Amino acid sequence: MGIPAARRQARSARITAAVGLLAVASIALGASLATGEQFLVGAAGVFALAMGWTALRLAWTGLVQDRYSHAVDRTELAQAYRELFAARAVEHAGFVASLAERLAHRDRMIEELEGAMAGVEMRAVEAEASALTYRHRLGDAIDQIGAMESLISRNLREQGLRQQAAAAQAQSGEQQEQGAAAAPTPLRHAVVPEWADLETDPVTALMAWEEHAADVAQTTGRHADWGEDSRAENA
Repeated sequence: MGIPAARRQARSARITAAVGLLAVASIALGASLATGEQFLVGAAGVFALAMGWTALRLAWTGLVQDRYSHAVDRTELAQAYRELFAARAVEHAGFVASLAERLAHRDRMIEELEGAMAGVEMRAVEAEASALTYRHRLGDAIDQIGAMESLISRNLREQGLRQQAAAAQAQSGEQQEQGAAAAPTPLRHAVVPEWADLETDPVTALMAWEEHAADVAQTTGRHADWGEDSRAENA
């Protein structure tokens, strides 16, 4: 603020001096004209002309000084703006670099997320395929369970028939033992029970025949042992 005030004071002083010189020249010229003497009028005219040129010189010098001061101010302002622009350019370059780094980081994150999403989609497809495979396996297991249940039911029915056949064979064996005790004669021909002719299932009938043959063989063996014991006692 000190430099602009000094410049204003210097300009005001120059203008005041120029106005004072013009005023003195005017007063001198007026006084010489009032006297009417040629010498005084000529001297006053020369003095007024000199004062006018001096005032003009002062005004011109002030104008040139003001222009020079304004030019210096504009130069300093331009230099300040240049330095500010350079600082702003450096800051802008740093900001651009930071922004570019952020964009690159965001692009990397996007690529990683896309890769992760692709992996998730692949795992989802694999999970769907696994679920479909497990569904098929579950269907096969259900079918196998149904088949096993059917087989178990059939085995239970066959076991029931076997138990019935065993009971009938036991009764027949008791009757045969009672008959053998009355007449200890070894059996030569297998007697087919009446229930064997009523079998409708060939498999069950075959199993019943096998069990009946085993019972007959066991009964025959007991009769043979009883005959040997009897012969030993008689001897």
